[in-house]
This record gives sequence, C-alpha cells and structure tokens, in this order.
Amino acid sequence: MPVGLKASFDVIIPNDANVLNDVRAFSMLTLAIGVFTILGAFKSKLTYAATLIVFVQFLALGMGRLISIPFDGMPIEGNIIGMSNEFFLGILGAILLFRYREKKQR
Repeated sequence: MPVGLKASFDVIIPNDANVLNDVRAFSMLTLAIGVFTILGAFKSKLTYAATLIVFVQFLALGMGRLISIPFDGMPIEGNIIGMSNEFFLGILGAILLFRYREKKQR
C-alpha cells in the first residue's frame, strides 16, 4: 500500500490515482529487476544482463536523488540513506560487471 509505506518513512503522498499509479508502476519495475537479478545469480546465461541492469538501475537512482537535492531541497534521512545504498549497490554492480567481462575475455 503506497500511502502507508511512504508514510512510514515520513513521506506523505496524496491519495491521488495518478500519484499512486506512478508509485505502483515504479515498485513493480523494481520488483521485476530484483527477480531478474536473483535469477542471474543462479542462471549463468542471465548473469551478465542482470549485473548490467543492477549497475544501471542503482547508479541512475542514486544520481537522480543526488541531482534532486540542489533543485528540490534536502530530503529526509531515509532518502539520504537510500541514496547511499543505491550508490553502493551501483558501484558494486560496476565492479562485478568489469570482473565478469575480464573473466570472459580470458
């Protein structure tokens, strides 16, 4: 439930069908990428694609949050923690991606 979930992080979203639609769509995208990433850990044919997607998704999310700060103001602590986690996972994804590519080139 988007309104309740966001409220638990001190983020108040309006009970508006358009906003809820956007939040649910993004949540499903994140879920789908998570499932694909887990599959990539167990199926070698999906490993490269899953690692690439993790790298792109998390660095894009982190950059989006970072770019938002000067334009929209400082977000709550939970979003700052989220941003740092996104950068960590994105950088980890980049490291794994480059290791995977080096291993394939040998």
